[in-house]
Parts: sequence; C-alpha cells; structure tokens
Amino acid sequence: YMCFSALWSSDGSQVICSSYGAFNGQPALWSLPPTGGEPKILLASGKDNGQADVFSPVAAGDKILAFVGQNTASGQNISYTLQQIDAAGKASKLRDEEFDSTAVIWSAWAPDASGIVIQRAGSDPNQNTFVFLPASDAAAIELKLRGQGTPVWGAPGA
Repeated sequence: YMCFSALWSSDGSQVICSSYGAFNGQPALWSLPPTGGEPKILLASGKDNGQADVFSPVAAGDKILAFVGQNTASGQNISYTLQQIDAAGKASKLRDEEFDSTAVIWSAWAPDASGIVIQRAGSDPNQNTFVFLPASDAAAIELKLRGQGTPVWGAPGA
C-alpha cells in the first residue's frame, strides 16, 4: 500500500498510514506494527470503485480523527467532513460542515486533538481565512489571521 502520511497511534504500538486517494482496492487508512507484519485496514477504499480520501489524520485515544471525502464521478471535486474512525473501521461525522481541499490540505491539529485549524479559500490565495474547528459540534471560531500555508502550533513568541 502507498503511504502519504504516517503517524503513530496514541499508544505507540502502530504506525497509521493515509493514502490521500484510495481506489482500486487501495485502503484509505491502515495501520501496521513498526516491527513489521501485515497491515490492518482501518478504512477501506471508495465505494463502487470510487475514491476515498483521508487528509490530516491524528490519533486521539483509541480513535483516529481525520477529514474523509468520497468521490465516485471522474473529475468531480471532493468535499470532506471531519470524522472519527473507530478501531473497527466505522467512520462517523464529528461535524456536519463540508470542506474543500484547500481547507484540509493546509490544516494543523491542536496538540491535544481538541480541534483543527483549517483555511477557507479567499478570492486571493494570500487572503485565506483561518478557522479553528473543535473536534465536536461546538461552534467554529474564525481567527484574526489571513494568509496561505500550513499553520503550526507553538508557544507564543517561540
């Protein structure tokens, strides 16, 4: 399987991989032990030979939080929803909003996985709006930032 984004599970026992475009039997999200072994599929490929996309995965306890999108029509823009994926591979929405690829590609999770900063595309790419989305149904918070690029969490002044 191809792995475009790798992260550790919360307990450090697994490496979790995201494919960024699963199709033709390629899983969208899977894990494997760091010492080797067989991969375990956490989220299968797209339905009806479609494409499943997983962006910005983060381990949060025994679940994985990520943006998940589904595309079944060639050339169709994919919209993504923030979802949680349990150990059995069941994905459920955390929020009802749908987001485009700009929002999910350049995003950054809070260190405690309580939410994620995304971008809403503006008319000028350098004027994207940064928004904090809690990993719940709580209200989104528009940040007083405009720009483009991946935000990074850190201590003030660091």
